[in-house]
Amino acid sequence: MSDLKICLAACVLLLLCGCPLSAQRDSISLGEVTVRGIAPERYQAGLYVQNLDSAILFQAAFRRLDEVLTHATPLTFRNYGNGQLSTLSFRGLSASHTAVLWNGVNINQPGLGQTDFSAVPAGSFERIAVQYGAGASHLGTDAVGGSVLIENSPMKQEGLRFTAGMEYGSFGNGMFQGVAKYRTRIGENWQFAGKTQYYQADYLNKYPAAYFQKRRVEPSTTFQKGLFQDLFFQGRNGKTWSAHLWLSDNRMTLWPDAPAARELTGLGAARTMIRYGDGKWQLKGFYIRDIVDYATGDYSIPDRSRTGRFGTRAEREWRFDINKMNLTLLAGGEYAYFDARVKGYEAGRIGESRGDVFLLTRLAGNSGWSLALNARQAFVEGYGVPFTPSFGFEYPVLKKRNFLLKLTASVARSYRVPTLNERYWKDLGNPAIRPESGWNKEAGTEVTGEFGEYFGFSARANAFHNQVSHWIYWNPAANYRAENILQVVSRGAEFIGRLSYRNRKWMAGFHSAIGYTKSTQEKAYDAYSREVLGKQLRFVPLWLANWSLYWGYGKGKLTLQLHQESLRYTTSDNSQYLPAYRLLNVLYEHQLDILPVGVRIQGRVLNAGNELYFNVKSNGMPGRSYHVSLLLDGQILSKQP
Repeated sequence: MSDLKICLAACVLLLLCGCPLSAQRDSISLGEVTVRGIAPERYQAGLYVQNLDSAILFQAAFRRLDEVLTHATPLTFRNYGNGQLSTLSFRGLSASHTAVLWNGVNINQPGLGQTDFSAVPAGSFERIAVQYGAGASHLGTDAVGGSVLIENSPMKQEGLRFTAGMEYGSFGNGMFQGVAKYRTRIGENWQFAGKTQYYQADYLNKYPAAYFQKRRVEPSTTFQKGLFQDLFFQGRNGKTWSAHLWLSDNRMTLWPDAPAARELTGLGAARTMIRYGDGKWQLKGFYIRDIVDYATGDYSIPDRSRTGRFGTRAEREWRFDINKMNLTLLAGGEYAYFDARVKGYEAGRIGESRGDVFLLTRLAGNSGWSLALNARQAFVEGYGVPFTPSFGFEYPVLKKRNFLLKLTASVARSYRVPTLNERYWKDLGNPAIRPESGWNKEAGTEVTGEFGEYFGFSARANAFHNQVSHWIYWNPAANYRAENILQVVSRGAEFIGRLSYRNRKWMAGFHSAIGYTKSTQEKAYDAYSREVLGKQLRFVPLWLANWSLYWGYGKGKLTLQLHQESLRYTTSDNSQYLPAYRLLNVLYEHQLDILPVGVRIQGRVLNAGNELYFNVKSNGMPGRSYHVSLLLDGQILSKQP
């Protein structure tokens, strides 16, 4: 405990010693500085980061994050029902092997080690990106299979912009949101910007019958609400201060009309953050509180678990020019303290300190090639977390004015600190359990370009091999006690491509995202599990594909989305499975300009083919559904800053 605190304090002090103690006094404008939420992507050479484009985010005003990523990526979601828990599985690994970062802070629930993507509104973020492959050297624990990055940023124009709207759909489901964005000058040297948003979603799930095509549809209700508040102060001297607040409350009930059998799960979170940046330094402080309520039958006194995290982070960047090459270094440290009050733990209350120190380096040439060599060392009370280096490169094979073909490759070590539940849960937790560690190797090729005046295209093909040792598993042979499973190997390939056409009136495009994943247990931890060696892991489809086709004229746009998944095994010996399925969605949206307010109308038909498919619990999912949304968008005092 004391060694950890001393080590982290020394690292932070070392960084702070280099911090300029006086402000720059000249009045030359240095341009707008963006406070980075994550380690800059230039240090992630060799890894693929897929940024969801503006067209996808524009459509996502009333969409959950799991819905958006399902159709935009070759990734698998494990869905427990409409409006119920939905977790993301990267490349055949578990939900706990996915890091979810909000403005650079991992928001996975410490007890469960995962995030419910059905409770994250996609329309609340200015940037959504997906990082494929192990990112432990950049992002820390949980970034074993990949990471999801969500960020908030200020509007660029001075003035006030507001949006408000609602959606209503089949089964009595609906959503409401109101957003205000603003930006103004404060004197000659500062600008103030911000965003205030409230959202609410009600999934009543009033299905017309208890069965759909002779399979039971589990009754449930989910109520969600949340508040975002972002504030930015940006100076001409390059300094930026920002403050962020995200409050959320999600309450899901199974069998709501059966008082004796009903089951409540409530997830509440308060996430706060303060950031500072000046182009070289990035400083951050945050506090996150997670609350989990659980009750059956009588809801008057639910079992409540509280987990709080307080943390600080400091990083400093240096840049050097060396013989037509550019060398950048980013060094930093992070410290967090966890305070958990959970009735299910042996001690009832757990306190724990964690920290990280890291050094990221990038060497780039004028021709477009780059090398990245990074390293991170994490410290956890009572644990020896492995040292996690990574190396990656990008090389442009062919580079012209409207065309780029490059090769990429990366080798990275990863780790995952066991969740608090895996370590401290009464009788089933294992205080001696080892952290997971692994090696991820991947190589790919990427091409982007334009041809003619109106056509653009991009494509990315990637092959990967991810080995995870000491995989943590709730072992049924040991009364479901948490144990290390020794080794799992995930390997496969991905393809993401896009073709677009646009002129003054017409637009059209095609998008595809295809993934093939073989994920198997390679070493047995006991005699019981030897029969499952080489078998595909549960709920991991061997392949999936997303196809999206759109075309539009003027202010109207029609989109067709097709999602396909192969069968998913539900038992470790692959003796039982959920069948393959395909879902077709149809979307149409139209923009009306009624000065000074724009009106956007969107209609969606989900599962247009009325196909029967199953969730993780083997219950049938509902059939065809219809949704209509109306969004008002107004802007005043719009001018360039």
